[in-house]
Amino acid sequence: MEDYLVGIDFGACNLKAVAFDGKFKPIQLNKNESGIKYAPNAIYYSETSDGEVEKIIGQIAINYSKTDEKNFVDKIKRKIEIADWKQLIKSLGREVTAKEVVKDIFEKMKSSFFDNKKDQNIRAILTVPVCFSKIQRDLIKQAAEDAGLKVECLISEPFAALFALNDLPDFDKKLIMIFDLGGSTLDVSIAQVDRLNDGGLKITELAASGICFGGLDIDKDIYEKILLKNFKNDFDNSMVDRSNREEFFLDFARDLKEMIFKGRAKEISAMHLTAGYPEGLEKITLKRSDIENLLETSDYKKKIFDLFDSLFDDLDENGNYHDKSEIAKIFPFGGTCKIPFFTKILEEYFGEEVFNVEDFDFNDEDLLLEGLEDRYLAVAGGAVNYLNSKINGLKVETINVIPFCIGYAQGNKFIRGIARNMPFGFESMPLILSLNELNQNDWTFSVYQCFNNQKKLSLDDSGLAVFIGKIKLTENDYEKEEPPFVTMRIMKDGKLRLQFFDNQKLRDSKKKGRVMIEEKFIEIGG
Repeated sequence: MEDYLVGIDFGACNLKAVAFDGKFKPIQLNKNESGIKYAPNAIYYSETSDGEVEKIIGQIAINYSKTDEKNFVDKIKRKIEIADWKQLIKSLGREVTAKEVVKDIFEKMKSSFFDNKKDQNIRAILTVPVCFSKIQRDLIKQAAEDAGLKVECLISEPFAALFALNDLPDFDKKLIMIFDLGGSTLDVSIAQVDRLNDGGLKITELAASGICFGGLDIDKDIYEKILLKNFKNDFDNSMVDRSNREEFFLDFARDLKEMIFKGRAKEISAMHLTAGYPEGLEKITLKRSDIENLLETSDYKKKIFDLFDSLFDDLDENGNYHDKSEIAKIFPFGGTCKIPFFTKILEEYFGEEVFNVEDFDFNDEDLLLEGLEDRYLAVAGGAVNYLNSKINGLKVETINVIPFCIGYAQGNKFIRGIARNMPFGFESMPLILSLNELNQNDWTFSVYQCFNNQKKLSLDDSGLAVFIGKIKLTENDYEKEEPPFVTMRIMKDGKLRLQFFDNQKLRDSKKKGRVMIEEKFIEIGG
C-alpha cells in the first residue's frame, strides 16, 4: 500500500494539512472555498432527514452555528486545556468530551486527504504547542489514532516551522529564532544550524518555550475593553438569543479585528461583515487607533519580554551561554503576527540589526520551500518535511531540547529533576528521596511535568505542575537504612528512564560505582 505522508497543524483558529509525495501538496479542507487551503477549527453536528448525524467542519460549520449553536463546537484546542471539559450536543442527545470532538474533526480532515485514492496508508505527524502537557499531547494523539490516522510522532509547532524554511543552509554556524504567535499560544524556539561534511544539515534546538497567549486573548480584550465599553446598549439590545452569547460576541470582535489588519483601514463598521451577524450589531465600529492603544497599555509586551528572558536564562543555566545578540535572524509565524505591534516588540527586544519591521513581509513567497505558498502552511508543511526526512533517511540530523521540567512530589512540593531546555539524553544528578515519604505512600513514586523552571514549587498551585505517572517500587529490595536516590533521563524515544539506587547497598557492595536496584520507564514524548 502506498504511503501518504501528511503534516497536520491543529490550530486554535484554523486547521491546516500538507501532504508530501515528492512535492508539497497543501490539502483543500474546505471543498467549497476555492483557493483557501485552511479551514476554521470548528465542527457542526447536523441532523439529517433519516435521523443520522452528519459532522461538518470549517466555515460551513460556522455558518450553521449562526442559527443553531447547540450543535456547534469551536476553539476546541483551548478546551483541551480545560480539565474534564464537556458540552451537550442536541443532535447527538448527549455530552461530548474534548477528545471526542477532536476525533470527529480528524475524521473529517482524513476524508480530504486521499483525493479519492482509498488505497493509501496515511502516515501523519501532528504539531502541538510547546506548552502542551503530556496529558494534552496524549489526548490529541489518541484522538487522531481513534480517527484512523497512523501517527508517526508529535513535534512542537515552532520546531516544525524550521523545516519549512527555504534558506536554512545559509545560516551555517548561526542561531535563528522561530516566533510563532497564533490564536491560542505563543511558541518560541532557538536553533543552531550546522552544515555537515556530507552535505547534510544538523539542526540543534537549544531552547524552546511557550505560553498560553494568542489572538483569542486579544479578541477578548477588544470585546471587553473597547466594544462593550463603547457599545454596551447595542450588544444588550441586539437580536442574539444564544446560550453562548459572549463567545458569539468574541467571534464578532475577532472578525472586526481581522478586517482592520487585512488592510490599512483606520476604522471598520460591522455593516461590512459578511458573517451573518443578527440585527442590532450593524452600528458598531472598531477603530485601529483604539486597538493600538489597547495593545500599548496591556501587559502583552511584558509577557513576551519575560518569555524571551526566560529562554536566555535557561541557556545560561544549562551551560550554553548564548545571548540575544547572537541571534542571526528571527522568523515570525502565526496569523497574529499580522498585527504590527507584535513585530515591533521583536525589533525593540533584539534591535533593528536582527529584526527590522520595515523588512518584514508576512506574504513573502520566497521564505518557504516551494509548494508551501504562505506562512499559514509553514507549520504543517515543515512537519511533513521533517517526517519525510526521518522516514527516508535524508541528510538532516536533529538534536531537540526538552521544553519542560520533569520532577517528583515530595510532600506538596514539586522537586525538579530535569531542567527545562536540557537536551534529550541528559541525565539528572542523583536525587535523594525521602524514606518517610516513601513509607507513607506505600513506596510509590509520583512523577510530574512542569513548564515553570523553578527548582521547587507548590503542587497546590493549580496548573503549574501536571501529574504524569506513578511508579510502585519493589520495597523489599531496599535496605532502608539510608534514603535511596534516583536519576532521571529522557530518552530520544520520548520515554523517561528512572533508575533507583540504594545507598546502603552501594556502601556494602564490593563493586566500584553505583549499584542500581531497579529501572522504570514512563512515556513522556509523542
